[in-house]
Amino acid sequence: MYYQNKVFGTFDDMPVWNFVVNSDVRGMFMASYNVEMIGILDFINVTSSTYTTKTNYYSPFCACTKLSALYIKNLKVSLRLSWSPINQNSLKYILTNAANTSTITLYISAYTYYNLTDENKNLAEKKNISLTLDSARNPEFKMWAESDNILTILNTVNGD
Repeated sequence: MYYQNKVFGTFDDMPVWNFVVNSDVRGMFMASYNVEMIGILDFINVTSSTYTTKTNYYSPFCACTKLSALYIKNLKVSLRLSWSPINQNSLKYILTNAANTSTITLYISAYTYYNLTDENKNLAEKKNISLTLDSARNPEFKMWAESDNILTILNTVNGD
């Protein structure tokens, strides 16, 4: 976990989490490289998730490169999930349980973006949530985003 510019541990060896978080989640799970699943996080109190709209270093899930199962309810602020290959069931949960009253943006990884289901696209539109491919932190995402060849993208994702 990252707090006030100090790493004091990670959640790598912890069981699934289910809790209400405070108003500022910046860096909450930062550098938890091996976390694959986080339980239900209630963002009802969250008013800030990043320092600026252009930075990813202090996002709650920065460098969580294996995180695929994440369940957030009551999301009201834009959120960067671009380090993590969030699966479509988790994304559906986040979208379904969002509590935003104005437009928010979920910045998502290439894996999540290129696997978007029509159901999740429609749900995001209905809930006034923009799903945006975030290439800012990961240079290979920019290559994927600019590629016209889906086979190249899939081969790159699969390591072929």
